[in-house]
Amino acid sequence: MWLNFDGVIMRNKIVLILVFSICLSLCISCAYKGEIPFERERWLKENALTKGNCRPAMARNLISQNLLVGKTRNEILEMLGKLENMSEEMQNKISYTLEEEFWIIDPVSIEWLEITFNQEDKVEKAEIKFQKIG
Repeated sequence: MWLNFDGVIMRNKIVLILVFSICLSLCISCAYKGEIPFERERWLKENALTKGNCRPAMARNLISQNLLVGKTRNEILEMLGKLENMSEEMQNKISYTLEEEFWIIDPVSIEWLEITFNQEDKVEKAEIKFQKIG
């Protein structure tokens, strides 16, 4: 009887460890500073405040694989979704917020994908920018 009870406890511990390991790996899979392949549906669903946001890793992949340079503004809008940030004085640049960090209610840092267009309205450069606030 005791042997069986100990076996059940051991099996439960193993199952618990496996479940915890899987959950932990899913939680940190996007938090690391690596790259993951771009997935349009996931990009559109997530934003800078989404827990486990994978946008920074996808943006790094878009840049390292040179997937944005040469695309038209319309192709970028189709791929990445509607404009999130556009400066009036900078018509040749658009940006997408990747990650924002807050302290209570005040932002303390922001990371964004900045896309620069040339005279023909094609992507000339794409880069990730970061700014600490305050």
